[in-house]
Amino acid sequence: MLNRSRFTLAQRLYTMSVVLVTAMVAVAVTVWVMMAQVAHHTEAVNETRVPQLQRIAELELNVTRASLQVRHAMLARTPEEMKEALAEVAARGKLLEEKLAEFGGAMVTQAGREAFAPMPALFRNFVAVATENVGLRPYRRVTSCSRRSVPRRSGRGRSCAVS
Repeated sequence: MLNRSRFTLAQRLYTMSVVLVTAMVAVAVTVWVMMAQVAHHTEAVNETRVPQLQRIAELELNVTRASLQVRHAMLARTPEEMKEALAEVAARGKLLEEKLAEFGGAMVTQAGREAFAPMPALFRNFVAVATENVGLRPYRRVTSCSRRSVPRRSGRGRSCAVS
């Protein structure tokens, strides 16, 4: 005997179409909800993480500038140059303290606050060591070299005169 189905061909096609459309609607709703979550997370990152990364970059840049000014103070040719460089280091130090406090105040998580906790002390240690290093170098006047930090040798093997 022939096995007859209860549904006709048209009914089976309609049923499959309804199942497929329902599945597509479910996928569309799921994607819509997930995209809303992605948009929310994107806003959160834009409001918190990006400014923190910009603060970190600014801190790093100012620490590098302060380090270069310490180097400049150590290589100064005149007392005035040394004083100017040290004044710039002091100004950078105040700016760094402000930016460091701003960075610490903007920490979102407890883990971030714990990671930040030693940074102010490390910064103060950096300033103390830098100031001490500048003081260790006695002032010397370069008399016959150009503005280079490394003495240049002439063709005859003589080095620059440093007094």
